[in-house]
Amino acid sequence: MVFSLLTIFFVHVEPNLGVGVAEGTQFNADNVRLLGLGDEGGIDLQVTGTNSNNFTNIDDFWIRQYFKKGGFVMRGLNLKIEELDLIVYDASKNEDLKLGKIMIQPFYVKIVDGANTALDLFVTLWPNAKGTRGLLRKILLDSGAKLRLRGDANVKVYVLNGFIPVSSISIPLDVEIR
Repeated sequence: MVFSLLTIFFVHVEPNLGVGVAEGTQFNADNVRLLGLGDEGGIDLQVTGTNSNNFTNIDDFWIRQYFKKGGFVMRGLNLKIEELDLIVYDASKNEDLKLGKIMIQPFYVKIVDGANTALDLFVTLWPNAKGTRGLLRKILLDSGAKLRLRGDANVKVYVLNGFIPVSSISIPLDVEIR
């Protein structure tokens, strides 16, 4: 029995963890605040919102079961996400514009089914073109503007308050902010 569960985990679940995270969690951003220009030339932002877990949304039976059981045992994880693309939709041109790369500081999330984690994320954006800072400022000040994070997030998972790295997974992201 134990051998079967371990085999299922390493052959089927572990290679598809990112898909399980994408299907079983949702981030709802409440606010994006411009903090200023960083020391290294980036733009510092604060994004507040809520991460919600609903593992019943995971299509695959085995992945769903491992998430439910693992969340019951582990309760929470520290996460570190590598750089992502920040994209804004330009309604006048009917296209997505890539504003640049962002880096998110490490953060803690609950991994229990049905749990919500209030997040206060500190983000640094490195613009990729001239005029992007002005465009970003306009977007942040316009209450109807929408930002989107898109791409594959390479996430490093840590346990014991972020001291021991456990795994690195790729999560397909398409998150709308606002």
